[in-house]
Amino acid sequence: MLLIHSHYQKRIAFFLEGNRYICENVQANATKYLGKYHQLFFPNRYDISILEYFKKNQVDIVVTNYKEYLTDELDVETSILFEIIPTADNWNELFTLINSRSTQLYSIKETDHESNQ
Repeated sequence: MLLIHSHYQKRIAFFLEGNRYICENVQANATKYLGKYHQLFFPNRYDISILEYFKKNQVDIVVTNYKEYLTDELDVETSILFEIIPTADNWNELFTLINSRSTQLYSIKETDHESNQ
């Protein structure tokens, strides 16, 4: 788990669409896996424009489950498109982006319950 956090602190914004359960689940998992070591943002799309928000907060990584939020105008280091309901592969991709060696020792696996949904 330390490998996910061994580089400098990242500023990661989760810009999510979907029902409240999905958004709260992503927020809970992000906080669980990354919250102690990285600065996490969960902006409300109704509060501010996407571009203003990312410029103001100097975000390093954008995570979204809505493709239309990923535009060339976003001035961020990188972005990741999650599934509407994030998969283990989505989370592992984020961990690898934070530190490319992280998933060699630590990764999330799909459970039978998750893969049958």
